[in-house]
Amino acid sequence: MSGYETSYQLMKEDSPYLAAIGEMVVAWSSFEHRLDVTIFNLAGPKECECRKKIPSQTARPASKFQAIIDLCQRRQVPEHLIEELNKISKDSTALSSRRNRFIHDPWFDGGVQLYKEYVQNKLHPYERREVQLDNIKDFIEKMDDIDYRMAEIRTKILHDLIWRKCEVFGLR
Repeated sequence: MSGYETSYQLMKEDSPYLAAIGEMVVAWSSFEHRLDVTIFNLAGPKECECRKKIPSQTARPASKFQAIIDLCQRRQVPEHLIEELNKISKDSTALSSRRNRFIHDPWFDGGVQLYKEYVQNKLHPYERREVQLDNIKDFIEKMDDIDYRMAEIRTKILHDLIWRKCEVFGLR
């Protein structure tokens, strides 16, 4: 199929795909919010200039992870925690292209998606794909897992920073 085919029906309000896509969007935005909050936590009040340079809401997660890793290195967070951050970053990057296709490609009734592919910055013809609801639910599960892992590593990093500060002030 090439071009835009109008013979497909747009998704109806009661489509289970709309609910699943909405859940996926919420899972992704929750994850990105966690990255933003982590950056703010690590930048702290003393680094106002750094906070001004924090990637905006439109920045890709890879940029946000780089900001987190840079801040962790600046604060001398243990290397094993930074390695864990890198693993989470790679896993989220792998999911981001799937997310982009789910979000930015047109959807029609019955889980039909017109998939567009970009190769060397050129749009190739649309390809009709039937997407199983389980594929979207699988994505949501993987996204929830990555978000949970990010919450865990954020807690470990902040815990490390707090304990080191306590040592400096003789509170530990």
